Amino acid sequence: MSDPSQFTEEQKAQRITELEGLLAKSEGDKVGLVDELKELRKKRESVPVDDVDSKVRTILAEKEKQDATKNKDKALELFQEKNKEFHPDNDATGVKLGLLLSQVPSFNTSGFVSVEDFFKVYQKAKKLLENDKREAEGANPDAAEPISSNEPPSTDPNRLTPKEQRLIQSIGWTPERYLKNKSKDPAFVEQMLKQAP
Repeated sequence: MSDPSQFTEEQKAQRITELEGLLAKSEGDKVGLVDELKELRKKRESVPVDDVDSKVRTILAEKEKQDATKNKDKALELFQEKNKEFHPDNDATGVKLGLLLSQVPSFNTSGFVSVEDFFKVYQKAKKLLENDKREAEGANPDAAEPISSNEPPSTDPNRLTPKEQRLIQSIGWTPERYLKNKSKDPAFVEQMLKQAP
């Protein structure tokens, strides 16, 4: 740029007008930017925080539920390792494990996530089973003796009581398997019937 003292009055006035125009435009741009910024802030504030919170909570709850399911399975495996009578190698029919698992719903496990919490539930369920078994043995001493019959056990499901049929269905046995176990160990089958839904 040249020295301003060399400008004529007309050039100076023209230059002042140009600069005032640029200044006004700059001010207008600033006002526009400020308005735009205010508008963006309003939009950001209008996004409901509750929606984001609820989505995050839902995702976290689902993750916790998945973790709880995995840990419950791990706790059962650990319990079976420490209590061999419930291990599949020693409980091939799954009767003892079925009885144990039938006790678990009597405990409130809704807030449980850790393996340790579920392991404790399995231990308590085992104690319940042991107490029930002792009570059954003490209450009916003849129950341990098998009922002898000259007839072979019937495999006709219609001859089973409705409670026996529900038990067979809930533990996944066939009527033949149930009747075979009933003839081998009636006290055990009686105990299962007491625990049946």
